[in-house]
Amino acid sequence: MLQQVQGLSSQNPHADYWYAYFSAILTDIRDSDWAEAERQYHTVLAIPQISQFLRGQALLSLGISYWRQGRWREAEDTHREALRIYTETREILEQVKTQNNLAALYWSGFSQGDFDTRVLPKAEVFCTISLKALDNLAQTPDVLSLYAMVWNTLGMVSMSLGHWERAIECYKQVLSCQDQLDSAYGMGIAYANLGETYHRQGSAHFDEALRQYDKALAIFENGNHYTEALDIRANLGALYASRTQFAQSLENYAAAIQLSEKLRLGLTSEVARAGYFSTINDIFANAVLTCHQLGLTDQAFNYAEQARSRAFLDLLEAGPVDLARDIGALPMTLAQVQKALPENALLLEYFTTGLLEARQDAGGEPMRHRFPPPRTLVFAITRDEAHLVDADIAPNDLYPQDPEAMVSRDLLTPFMRRILFTKLVARFHHLLEQKALLYLVPHGPLHYVPFQALLGPDDSTLLAAHGPQIVYAPSATVLLRSANQPQPTAAPHMEAGNASCLAVGHNGGDVQLTFA
Repeated sequence: MLQQVQGLSSQNPHADYWYAYFSAILTDIRDSDWAEAERQYHTVLAIPQISQFLRGQALLSLGISYWRQGRWREAEDTHREALRIYTETREILEQVKTQNNLAALYWSGFSQGDFDTRVLPKAEVFCTISLKALDNLAQTPDVLSLYAMVWNTLGMVSMSLGHWERAIECYKQVLSCQDQLDSAYGMGIAYANLGETYHRQGSAHFDEALRQYDKALAIFENGNHYTEALDIRANLGALYASRTQFAQSLENYAAAIQLSEKLRLGLTSEVARAGYFSTINDIFANAVLTCHQLGLTDQAFNYAEQARSRAFLDLLEAGPVDLARDIGALPMTLAQVQKALPENALLLEYFTTGLLEARQDAGGEPMRHRFPPPRTLVFAITRDEAHLVDADIAPNDLYPQDPEAMVSRDLLTPFMRRILFTKLVARFHHLLEQKALLYLVPHGPLHYVPFQALLGPDDSTLLAAHGPQIVYAPSATVLLRSANQPQPTAAPHMEAGNASCLAVGHNGGDVQLTFA
């Protein structure tokens, strides 16, 4: 197709513009190189001579690329600009597509905890307007496809609002459209969403949910639709967990994570991998919580470390290639971490779940499907022991009141420093007493916790002259694999065995510091 478009360039100069646009789509969809695709879309949009229709198409494609990366506000702004263009040019079908995308975008952002409840009524309005517009058109295959898309989006929004009967009716409309279109994939989507609707109504409807999920999974696995199969596996994991059938739950979460890794390896850019991970991190969180229920500390740690290492390394877009390759090849297991830990070290690695970026309004709480409960888990690891406990802290409570703040002043009061010591450190104090090194691996809002200033029972701080040295790390894998690299020679006045540390703003060159 690209060659055909390029061949028309001598007859029509606008063919070059379409060629550039289709090339960007290939980079976006085929290569999943979202950073390069974004650059190419912007190049097309910067051409003054392109038609308004092509400008709208490029904006839509760019908005969808932002959406895949979880860049919600940029996706919304781009879609709204496309909608303005198509409203002015009276392109009804393109208006409907854009309005449906905006509704689905709001629902996706809400489902992942990044938008608050106020976006759901907006999504309903876009769906209602779109359906009314389609009612006035001839029922061609293109119109039927749009009907199916809009009914599907309205069904998802209705589920989130707990409007079960309306959601079921929406998905029956989708099935009718997809049957007329003879689309197996479309039928699979409808079965999956019907299964989710029954699932979310509670245990009395679980059997029907399983029947619908099984229909969808068969279609997706037969068609090698890995993303959709992953979603069904995650739903099955959540359903079995609700039934307290944790072994079956973990089996499905494990299958979902395997599929996620297969999909991740197919992405070519670091930005794409980081954006993709943001869409499936709740699956890792639920897998860790399920392992905790089963008492599988080793497997819980392995999933937590895999999630943490993937998120950290995927953000190293401009980082050293060797570091990403060495650390990212395979995250360390609990057994490997214990073997690599120094005898005189305690590792406290934290893992938080159920994080909400958007604060909720005062209204009722619509339902987020599969969203993990807010938990703060603590892994306490030495060469010889490994423990996993729930710290009994809701991680969202640790966020600063001011979302732009770098430090939460509320956590610096003596009262809060004692409470946090009790919750996050005290139960492992017996492991720390004979250790010279404390490795801390915070997670999520625990990065706001001033660990070194936490107050013990005698009001001494965790970081003290007589206490252990404290070392922070983004993950155990990064910490311990990096620790195997050659270290600089200690300064003459330092005792042998003292670890070096980073001091921001320190001008002492190679002189080591005990505390920084």
